[in-house]
Formats: sequence, structure tokens, C-alpha cells
Amino acid sequence: MNDLALRFKVAQTNGEYRVYFSAEGSEAVEARFSFDASPGTQVAEKLADIEANVCSLDDIYFVGEQMWLGLTSGPIKDAVASLRSRQPVDTNFLIRLELPEALHSLPWEALYDRSVGSLAGAQNYCVVHEPSAGTAAPDLSSRDSDALRMLVIVPEGSGLNAEHEVNTLSRECGARRIEMRALIQAVTPDSVNAALAEGSWDIVHYVGHGRPNAQNRIEIMLNAENGGDLWLDAEIFAQDFRMAGTRLAVMNCCFSHGSPERVDSLNGLGLLLMRQKV
Repeated sequence: MNDLALRFKVAQTNGEYRVYFSAEGSEAVEARFSFDASPGTQVAEKLADIEANVCSLDDIYFVGEQMWLGLTSGPIKDAVASLRSRQPVDTNFLIRLELPEALHSLPWEALYDRSVGSLAGAQNYCVVHEPSAGTAAPDLSSRDSDALRMLVIVPEGSGLNAEHEVNTLSRECGARRIEMRALIQAVTPDSVNAALAEGSWDIVHYVGHGRPNAQNRIEIMLNAENGGDLWLDAEIFAQDFRMAGTRLAVMNCCFSHGSPERVDSLNGLGLLLMRQKV
């Protein structure tokens, strides 16, 4: 099986964005990044719908196709087509993107080629973001104890046996030299925020419930300050992970993948946590 990296570097030159394409077996070529998302365009409207999570699957395809066409305009289109035609059928294509900071917020995971489909999900294709120039690599060196740290979150009132869950996890952590801390009583948004703010949690394990609200946005159950349940928007919950340095998040709850009514939903906990670099 053959792997072939298709490298797209986008940079601003003389007031416009240009794409610099390179790959093994092809001469380096460049062209203008012909993607127009200026106010009032259809692309800008669809991007706003995606950001608000009120888009359709066709909206995502449309924006993804416009971005792909923007990357592969002019001579780059011919170079990519020529490379593809000369590869074995089992070739894995790695779409490697090096982007300026101003373009990072575009939904690059939606890249769409009509001849292939969604490039992030198609067989034999993979979309990879190169880190920005000057990006510092996170410090993943072992601590003095060499023990991983895990935060376990089990809200009250979930109808689950919190003590049993925590005891089971504690036993497994002890056997694997994992330092564990549990939040199991009055798990409020503030207490979760404070615990995550301590940082250096290698693993965060949530055990509880999730649900879609009337707008089909996912909510996670925590506890209110005065007792009872508090349903927190999953996006707000995920934002706290930005400061935690978490490597792995286990969300043991319903609907963590997203809205059951929206197969094209982008509000699942998995995607939201990925945006926070988990």
C-alpha cells in the first residue's frame, strides 16, 4: 500500500492568499486561493449557518467543495489530477494543510471533492493540519511520579451508582499507577471548572447523562448550587477543557456523539472537545 502526501500551503502574498502545492512525483506549482467568503456571498451565509449549527448536510458539502476548489484552482487542479491518475488504486492520499492563522477557523474537516466525497471521511483519504509556524509543542514529558492523572466526574441525581463507578475506576487506576480524583457530590459547573483549571489532567472521565434540548443542542447533566439537576450546554462544558491539558476524554453518557435528529450535527461532545485540542 502506497502513501502519498499532497501538501497545500496557503500564504498571503501581495494582499492575496496563494496556494503552494507540492507532492512527490510532481513539480511544485502555485495558484490563487480562489475561495470567496466575503459578506453577502452564499459561502458566507452557509458558514454562518455552520457556526450556528443550523446547517444542512448539503450546506456542509457546498462549503467543503468551495474550499477544495479554492485549493485546487489553475495549474494545481491539473497537477492533482495527474498525480491521482498515476497512483495504484490502493494509494492512501494525505491532504496536508499549512494555513495562516486567519484561515484556521474555516471548517477544513468539511473538504469535499465530488469525485471522491468528503475527504476527511473517504476511504484512502486523510486531512491533516500542520501546526502553525512558531507553535510551541505541548510539554508531554513524564512527571516525577511517572503516574498519569485522571479526573472522574459523576454528578449526583444521575440514578447511577456513583460509589460503585468510582470504586471500580479507583481499583483499576491503582493497578495501573494512575492518580485519580473524583467529583461525586454536588458537581456544579463551578466545581468542574475549578478542577479542570488545576491542569495536567491526562484523562477526564464523565459518567452521567446527556440530552438534546428543544434546539437539538446537546446538554450535559451537572448539579445546581442549591441542589437538583442543572443541564449545561455541551459547548460550554467543552470550553473548560482548554486549560486542562487533557489528552483523553471519556464521555460515558447518551448523545455524546451529537443530536439524534441531526446526522449532520457538529455539536457532539467529540467534535467540541477536538476543537479544544483534546
